[in-house]
Amino acid sequence: MAVSVKEEIDEQELVERITSGDRAAFKILVDRFSAGVINLCHRITGNRMDAEDVAQDVFVEIYKNIGRFRGESSLATWVNRIAYNRSLNFLRDSRHRAGISLDSRDDSTDMSLGETLAGKLSDQPDKNLEIRHNRSMLYKAIAELPEKYRRPFALHKLDGMPYAQIAETLNISLSAVESRIHRAKLKLQKELTKTLKG
Repeated sequence: MAVSVKEEIDEQELVERITSGDRAAFKILVDRFSAGVINLCHRITGNRMDAEDVAQDVFVEIYKNIGRFRGESSLATWVNRIAYNRSLNFLRDSRHRAGISLDSRDDSTDMSLGETLAGKLSDQPDKNLEIRHNRSMLYKAIAELPEKYRRPFALHKLDGMPYAQIAETLNISLSAVESRIHRAKLKLQKELTKTLKG
């Protein structure tokens, strides 16, 4: 019996169906995770077109290796880990500088980090100029964070990923995630305070 709504299939059934060669089930998996995978790849590669290319490789790897999924973590975490590793491999192979994209989220209902921390744009041109300037400084400061702080900070603040999922995705402890995000905030605060005083 065909399933019309992708959410009606739980993870275990979806994995079993894909493992047995059900292409419709694999399409459900792609539909369910493609936006998140592309966004994660985009955050790491810093380029939307590269992210889409990497995402294709991610789903090829998932298709080939779905039988290795043991359910020790959620399917989303397993998919994110593959996307993260593929993105890092892309950066190494192409010798790109590892960067996090600071574009606002694709979902127009969510505020970007810039809107959250620097304010939303208003109808007042002078105020908008100040807000855009503050966002620019914020994004520059985030981009200059050391990689080990920038990645967990961006995954949490830009993608809304919970700490536990970040820990699994980056293969670090929960306490390391908490510590690195805290240190990222302190470094940003220090850098932005210095910039504003200068």
